[in-house]
Amino acid sequence: MTQNSESDKLLLDGFCAGDPECAGEFVQHFLRPLSLIAFRIVGDSGTAEDVVQVAFERAWRSGVMFDPERGSLDAWMMTIARNVALDWVRTKRAIPIDPSEIGESTASESCDPEDRSGIEDRRAEVRSALTRLSPSLARSVALAGAFDMTAAEVARYEHVPLGTAKSRIRVAKQCLRRELHSLR
Repeated sequence: MTQNSESDKLLLDGFCAGDPECAGEFVQHFLRPLSLIAFRIVGDSGTAEDVVQVAFERAWRSGVMFDPERGSLDAWMMTIARNVALDWVRTKRAIPIDPSEIGESTASESCDPEDRSGIEDRRAEVRSALTRLSPSLARSVALAGAFDMTAAEVARYEHVPLGTAKSRIRVAKQCLRRELHSLR
């Protein structure tokens, strides 16, 4: 065992034993690199913080499993964080959005009643056109339009490649444009 692996083992043992000094040093040493790995995988800083917290908890519970002969403490911790982040991504499912629920809020109070009526009619036309799209196209265009997400955010949310999200948004807009144009 090298000097570095001995100090790693002592640091981890202190962390797992609840030694405040070791725990502080352990967290300070790993917080930034684990956060970077988690953020790269999950794409959201709040979720990345949760992933890092779970990674620290797993290290605390599984500290006895660490074997310095098999690798460094850094590599072990990075693997834990990576696995937790990937687990989160695998279990995350897109929340279905019913296209008929999009845009149901009332028109602005500053509009006069005739304008409000026209706005509500147009919203009904859009909702109706959305229901004729496939669920994946409707969700993608709704996330981009109604929820103001970028294509990259839609891709992360839907767990699809960026190109797929861009294509879905583009195709959905084309279909909606044709559909709404035919109503005029």
